[in-house]
Amino acid sequence: MNTDDKIFEFAYKMAFRDATMRNAYPRREGEDDMPYHRRKQKVMELSKETVRKYINDIFADKELKPNPVETILSICNDDYDFTFGNAQKLVNMTAKYMFISTFMAEDSRRRFENCDCPMDSIILGVVRRLKPDVSWKPDYSWSKMISENASIPDVYIEFQEAVKSLADAEGLLPIEFDYKYWDE
Repeated sequence: MNTDDKIFEFAYKMAFRDATMRNAYPRREGEDDMPYHRRKQKVMELSKETVRKYINDIFADKELKPNPVETILSICNDDYDFTFGNAQKLVNMTAKYMFISTFMAEDSRRRFENCDCPMDSIILGVVRRLKPDVSWKPDYSWSKMISENASIPDVYIEFQEAVKSLADAEGLLPIEFDYKYWDE
């Protein structure tokens, strides 16, 4: 395993933890530890290569930038209760952690310009505060966003557009917006 693989493994595992922690990935009613952990492990295995391809495409610096929404939708999994919200967190947090590896490489940093900001309750609150005119005010938590709901990708895209406009105003990439405001 080379260094890049180790960095990806670390970023992916940390992002998966973020996407499935606390109430973000709840147990099914009556489910005990073993089935719950097997279900999480299966999702982790099924999603890994898709997320790796997304990250590799970012670093490949292709003309055609990878589309986060397509990647997110491709890893939603009803059989394992992995929602659009869980999937966006996994994809976006993996990219966020991989972005750290470009800290001293300005040339590589620009490859992340099309990456989305991870959507969570903290950043939702920041965006609402800084941009009170946003039209979307979902009445669910980010982890409950279900891919079958036709409005979910639209709400997600509107959120990302709001983040992008706020980030642009500060000379930041959307992924840097998350670093700046997440712990505010």
